[in-house]
Amino acid sequence: MDKKIKTIAKQTYRNFNEFISDPSVTALCQLTPISAVISTYFVSSFQQEQYQSILDFMDILNKKVQSIDNKTFFKVDVFETIDGKRMLGKGLRSITRDNRIEKLEAMANLVMNIVGNTNISFDEKEIYIDILDKLNSLELLILCEFVKVIKIRNVDYLRGIGWEKEFVKFKNKGISKSLFSKSIRTLESNGLINKNDATVVTEESTHFVTEFGEQFYNYISEVISDYH
Repeated sequence: MDKKIKTIAKQTYRNFNEFISDPSVTALCQLTPISAVISTYFVSSFQQEQYQSILDFMDILNKKVQSIDNKTFFKVDVFETIDGKRMLGKGLRSITRDNRIEKLEAMANLVMNIVGNTNISFDEKEIYIDILDKLNSLELLILCEFVKVIKIRNVDYLRGIGWEKEFVKFKNKGISKSLFSKSIRTLESNGLINKNDATVVTEESTHFVTEFGEQFYNYISEVISDYH
């Protein structure tokens, strides 16, 4: 590690503004054109983008609350517990890292369903937030397309998906096969879809959407106000 960075690393800063105002940090930021661009971004845009992400998220949440007739299903006290505060913190940190509208909408739906559903444990709710945080917009879109296919069939035992057939939809949008394949593996690793390990595999059933995957999709795609 560079001596200048080692010196800065030993310092304790109370906030970001104090850090970026340190003459040593300022000098370090001007050493190369790239570091200068990074420092300019942090000073002028970084924090404002985080604030804007939270504001956009709250706006989406408010609109969803207003659209629900049955306001009594909200159990907001869930976020007053230690576990609830941890989940809320994870959700807010997630949207400040990825503020694309797909993630904001999905997290807003998930938060609404977390406060509305008392039938699942804190552990399961937190797992949903952790998984949503890991997935990018492309992976979310692929999962949504897979679930839509099986829902159209409306037959429980026909849950097979042919990934190469589905890839055609994304290829036309400029998505490479390698990126699509990597996204499939991510969905597999999070338990949302399974690879078909049968001896004979047709092109229509290379993968299956798991029950967990469909439940996850339901929680992030719409507000479910009628829990039993």
